[in-house]
Amino acid sequence: MPLPYFPTLPLLLLLAVVAISGFVLPSMPNTGITSSSSNTNVCTTAAANTTTTTDNFATDTASLNSIPGSDVGMILPISRIGYGTYRIGHNSEEQAGSLRQALLQGINLIDTSANYGNGEAEEVVGEVMKTLIEEGAIQRQDVVIVSKAGYIQGQNMERYQDGTVKTPDTVEVASYLAHCIHPAFLQDQLNRSLDRLNLPSLDVFLLHNPEYYLTHNIPAGRRDISDAALEDHRAEMDRRLFEAFKAMEAEIASGQGRIESYGISSNSFSLPPTHPHFLKYDHLVEMAQRAAKAVASQVEGEEKVEGEKRAPKHHFSTIQLPGNLLEQEGLDHAVDWAAQNGLMVLINRPLNAFNDRMSLRLAEYEDTRPAYEEARNVLLAYLDAVAEDKGADNFRVIFRPEIEEIDTYLQKQAGEGKINVLSWENLSSQSIVPALRRGLQATANAEGTFDTQAMRLAQDFLDACKRFVSFHSGTHAREVVEGELGFGRLPEGKSLQEFAVEWLLAREGVTCVLLGCRNMRYVTDAVKVNAMFPSVTSFARG
Repeated sequence: MPLPYFPTLPLLLLLAVVAISGFVLPSMPNTGITSSSSNTNVCTTAAANTTTTTDNFATDTASLNSIPGSDVGMILPISRIGYGTYRIGHNSEEQAGSLRQALLQGINLIDTSANYGNGEAEEVVGEVMKTLIEEGAIQRQDVVIVSKAGYIQGQNMERYQDGTVKTPDTVEVASYLAHCIHPAFLQDQLNRSLDRLNLPSLDVFLLHNPEYYLTHNIPAGRRDISDAALEDHRAEMDRRLFEAFKAMEAEIASGQGRIESYGISSNSFSLPPTHPHFLKYDHLVEMAQRAAKAVASQVEGEEKVEGEKRAPKHHFSTIQLPGNLLEQEGLDHAVDWAAQNGLMVLINRPLNAFNDRMSLRLAEYEDTRPAYEEARNVLLAYLDAVAEDKGADNFRVIFRPEIEEIDTYLQKQAGEGKINVLSWENLSSQSIVPALRRGLQATANAEGTFDTQAMRLAQDFLDACKRFVSFHSGTHAREVVEGELGFGRLPEGKSLQEFAVEWLLAREGVTCVLLGCRNMRYVTDAVKVNAMFPSVTSFARG
């Protein structure tokens, strides 16, 4: 079971969250703090002159690959950097401010989802868009808005459990997670997304990781399932996708204008075709064409559709998948297929890289080792001083060893190149925070109140630990990229994150790289990179 997610919180609040979260924190072994590893599974020149299209796609006269909404009207060049909203919510004014700044500085694609922040991400997007439109700073048609549906968790899980949402063909993954792409659920999610966004339409509506059906029903090891059973599951996956495609085509054909186009966001697009959880894509355009024809037959009549010289135009426009310096399978194959079929390609997780051997955060951070040592030493000195002045041996006998053990563990992991900032949430919530809590409990007075100064210094030390982990994580990631991954020495003055994003943008077929620009500094960096790479794809509005 995945651990609860703990954002960076003041220590007092974090201790309270840990205390009520309902899971048992492990004690530290004598040999050091145990860090839980993460199980998340979870082309050289820009294609500025790409003109590959099919008969179903309108061609832009501005030498950009044109992605369809409905019939061609307005042509909007898409920025090469998109604003990702995975961790956006109402808890930070800076996040809303960063989105505002990104839109004002030329980033014109927003990627969100019904399940991001339990719906809060869409609400923030809607609020920022509304404000900017009212100010006259932008118009709705200036921005491509992408949202996704499929996950049943959070408020959706509550509705699922009390029966207030209909979800046939549901994949029940865990008590807190299920998944569904049935037309009834997609209709429900579209309604709710538009309400949260406070907008009349989406430009792209994506099925969000529909491969949950495969991952739930097919063992990861091929030896555990027969070829016939595997093909049966793949056929069922195709049936579910086809029904979803028909629902999307019917929504567009209704003329309500609530979505311009649709597609699929899938982590499985980045898997090798031999993997049992690989989501096949080479037949998706043909499937979309069949879906469009089926809907047209229902609307216009079979004889009229069959008599048309051209098949009805489908609206499958977009794929989204992970891609980065480590995960290149999808970039080498799925992206090429999409480009050949005139599809928009959005790349997610450009800096968070995973495979079955390692996980890397492809970013470098300021060297904070001196600040870490200072925070550690100040806390230890305070504990010693209190013990001497007040005779409070608990400060030194109980609290000091906890700090020393944390330090020993972090220094050892750093020296062995094993520190990874992607594991920080688990490391902090399972080991570091419990150790600090035990130490602080030793400072409690008769009324059970912790020593105030010790709490403040413990919070400073916790913050310093995260920065220490971040620095060493980035150093290790750069070494792996330059050495094990074979990229050689990176250009002088180029950060790892800059290199990683620019490498993706230079690959032919990539429309847009999605970055989580949660603060102004990230936006500044994103805008800088965006300006270096001209748009290669336009979005055709009706």
